[in-house]
Amino acid sequence: MKKLKKSAEFTLSAGDEGVIEGYASVFGGVDSYGDTIEPTAYDKVVSAKQMPAMLFGHNSYSVPIGKWLEMSVDDKGLKVKGQLNLENTRGKEVYDAIKFGALSGLSVSFAVDEDGYEFKDKKDPWAGMNIKSISRLYEISVVSLPADDSARIDSVKSVDFEAIQSIKDLEDSLRDVGCTRAMAKGFISTAKRVLANQRDAEKQVDNNAENEVIARLQSTLNKFN
Repeated sequence: MKKLKKSAEFTLSAGDEGVIEGYASVFGGVDSYGDTIEPTAYDKVVSAKQMPAMLFGHNSYSVPIGKWLEMSVDDKGLKVKGQLNLENTRGKEVYDAIKFGALSGLSVSFAVDEDGYEFKDKKDPWAGMNIKSISRLYEISVVSLPADDSARIDSVKSVDFEAIQSIKDLEDSLRDVGCTRAMAKGFISTAKRVLANQRDAEKQVDNNAENEVIARLQSTLNKFN
């Protein structure tokens, strides 16, 4: 299962009594990681009629700033309507900022199972995914820095370190945590060089340098997981 966050830069309108409306996600676009949300993506979560939490900036440790009241799908995307809690300090701040025109972004946090997406190019996972079905919609956040594109991945939080068996697996996992292709290749190249220099300094001979790189990187990354 992958857990992702995606932002949408669309006009978020605020009415009286703290009611807000807008599109939390749109269909058919291509974000900066090459991913596309298909029109069927939200069918399951909308049918379940379970409203996600309303947060500010994906801060799950804070009190929700309000609640989502309606959620529907049209030709454009996932349309939502919610009520900000104006008795909540942050909720009132968000409402005032939207009314002022300084805040207009929405971002979703959701999970997809393995059968809920497919790579556009099976030979090149970096080409992006088609997201066909979202299994769970955790929350929809009002965000102060929405994507420059119509939508893009902010972060991905699911990495199976035990499944990493090769450099390619490692590159794919780095992509899943939000790295671009260039960033991932640069990271791996630098790690190989640093470890090779260390081996030379220690006068050690390793006949399987790739496995050592992976093992050390797994150990390092696990400290931050």
